Amino acid sequence: PGGRLFRECAGEYGVLLEDPCAPLGSDAACRSALTAAGFGDAQTVGEPIEFSARDIDRAWESNLGSLAHKPLRDLPAESLLALQQRYEAVLAAEMRADPARLLKSPMLYAFARR
Repeated sequence: PGGRLFRECAGEYGVLLEDPCAPLGSDAACRSALTAAGFGDAQTVGEPIEFSARDIDRAWESNLGSLAHKPLRDLPAESLLALQQRYEAVLAAEMRADPARLLKSPMLYAFARR
């Protein structure tokens, strides 16, 4: 959820970011990628992961440092600061409104044999 909010805020500043999880974000996509790479008996398990408030405190640095979000580093310093303030305000509002929604994220684990 924090990454999605980050990408939405970046879009407000004219920077469209792709979701780096999208290519492998489904059971079928994971199985297909593993099979194409020569693995067999591919299985997936969906299980949520839980973040802490401390993780949310570090969300700006984590998202800004992501290779998938590199285009943001070309923004002028004042725009980047404004984006940071906007993102942190959105996160704070989400934490007040529904912390469980922000602190829990679906995760898909893929396993296979070679």
